[in-house]
Amino acid sequence: MKVPHRRKNSFRLPQTVTFSVSERSDGKWVAHALDFDLVTVSTTRAKVVDKLRSAVKVYVEYGLTNNWTEDIVFPAPEECWRRLEGMTASIMSPIEIEDTRMSVHEALLTHEYRQVVATA
Repeated sequence: MKVPHRRKNSFRLPQTVTFSVSERSDGKWVAHALDFDLVTVSTTRAKVVDKLRSAVKVYVEYGLTNNWTEDIVFPAPEECWRRLEGMTASIMSPIEIEDTRMSVHEALLTHEYRQVVATA
């Protein structure tokens, strides 16, 4: 009897990506892609968001190129997501990765960014 070939579940990118953006007390801006736990810092809000968009694109494309699909989506710790409760999100232009588009939602945090330490 021939054993049927088991197909591995196909990888799917998230259709929506969530960014949190906040200004630190030193005037620098921090942006965090919560779906991939990637963070960028820059001098302006526009620059920090552009840097994070580029970081997400390069990170995902590198993971796809190297067949690391099980490790690409790596959500930030729950406390990072909880900070967005009650915040208003805006829709940004999508990030194109190969022939897939991911919508981007940005939530501007009204309080200073605080570093979150995750323990295993």
